[in-house]
Amino acid sequence: MEARRRAKIRRLSSDFINGISKDGAKKCLVPGKWLLESLVVWPDTDSKFVTGFNWMCFINLMVLEVFHASYVVVHRTDYGNAITAAATVTTTLECLVRFYIIVFKKPVINEILFNIWRKFWPLSVVSNKKIARLTRRCNVTLALTFGCYGPALICNTMITLGPYLDNSGLIFKSVFPFQWNQTYVYEIIYFWQYVSEWYILILVNSFDFFMIPLVMICAVQFAVLQNVFKNILSAKSYKQRMTLYGEVIPDRKMFLNCLDQQRMLIKICEQLEEVFRFAILFQFFCSTAALCSSTIVLQVDPSQFAEMLTFAVAHMFQLFYYCFVGNELTVQSEKMADAVYACNWHLSDDIRFKKELILVIQRCQKPQTLTAAGFIDLNFVSYISVLRLCFSFYTLLTSLIVSKLSKT
Repeated sequence: MEARRRAKIRRLSSDFINGISKDGAKKCLVPGKWLLESLVVWPDTDSKFVTGFNWMCFINLMVLEVFHASYVVVHRTDYGNAITAAATVTTTLECLVRFYIIVFKKPVINEILFNIWRKFWPLSVVSNKKIARLTRRCNVTLALTFGCYGPALICNTMITLGPYLDNSGLIFKSVFPFQWNQTYVYEIIYFWQYVSEWYILILVNSFDFFMIPLVMICAVQFAVLQNVFKNILSAKSYKQRMTLYGEVIPDRKMFLNCLDQQRMLIKICEQLEEVFRFAILFQFFCSTAALCSSTIVLQVDPSQFAEMLTFAVAHMFQLFYYCFVGNELTVQSEKMADAVYACNWHLSDDIRFKKELILVIQRCQKPQTLTAAGFIDLNFVSYISVLRLCFSFYTLLTSLIVSKLSKT
């Protein structure tokens, strides 16, 4: 079983980088690859050294989370400190989920990457105008991910340096079974938490730099397939066939190749749902908790205004680009039915082709969606729903805290 699992891991070497860099959509994976490689979690090897290092990092994050979450439990009656600590507890939990997925779902992710590299059709198949539009869409996605990284860096800098400069304790407020504020012990723990906090930030954002372009590339591939399907009985298709296969293959074979490409795309979307559904669920949960806690802390403790404001902005950005790419994948897969119907099928005398076309259109009418473990779809409607939910929780918790403080 282990040997079979290892055989599924393919090396994604320099040829991978050279291959995806030539395509305007696929090259969006490059920043995520560099970041994940720097953290030794790029899914193209399962050597003993990499596996051991990954387990060490995972255990380190687990230990950090246990001590940190214990503080929230012990100080639950102190609303200000408990809510402030809960904000970073959710971030650490978010990191643990992402780490688990990128490391322990490695064979499936590796297969997806290999198919994108080798089997996805290049943007050069479509017209220059459409290439520019699809490339711009991918660049916007990457820019949104960078937009979250900026506030996250500012917030993390203040969180990691603030306690040491103010002499106000640890980065992660924690409960330890020993005196942590003794000489040298404090410095060691602070350094451990400092390194761990930056590791958490980089891993969370690296995961997003990897997953978000991955989903957008699949959405773009649906757009390319729409164009090829639409032109399949026109003169434009001859140029596309030359680009893809180096020769003008018959209409029948081109149609079957389009069907194979569609099946592969649907399978990859199902794999993305299988791999990332719990990451999406925790993203919704953590974003809701982070937005609620940060806005409440802004009222309870105004001294943390800058940290909590950037913290809230980063989470709003993060949730937005998740919903953005999920919505784009759904929209592009929905458009497949219209593209197939617009292929000038009425000009063909092949009855079998027309019958098969009906089945293809029926298959296309079921859009591909990413979900939060099946509970909620990843789209703009869900984004608005989460913001409304956050506001409801915020008003509820604020009223409870105000009533509690007034009684005391």
